[in-house]
Amino acid sequence: MTATSPFPSATTAEWRDWRWQQRHVLTTAAEIGEVVRLSEEELRGLTLAEGRFRVAITPYYASLMDPEDPSCPVRMQAIPWVRSRAGRCRRSCTATAIASCSWRVIVARSTVATARAGG
Repeated sequence: MTATSPFPSATTAEWRDWRWQQRHVLTTAAEIGEVVRLSEEELRGLTLAEGRFRVAITPYYASLMDPEDPSCPVRMQAIPWVRSRAGRCRRSCTATAIASCSWRVIVARSTVATARAGG
């Protein structure tokens, strides 16, 4: 565990315990933002994903992410984001569009997140 971890009080035994990891998952933009600098697209994706599918990142998995690079492969698998209008989906990024075009508007970048979004 690193000194910049959002869980500096975790012992080595806790850090290695999967149950502790599950009890301390990061589920909100504020919690995830303590580990990585969220891009505007990621913030919007997390906002739009709220109530549609569950985002849950264990502290260990979050510690593998590059905090400054939204293109980090580990980060891309865990944090939903909204594709710009230049992307595949031609609909506007509104709640109505999400209801009818969920995985295309919210590019979950994660198989689990996409499956939970109904895609």
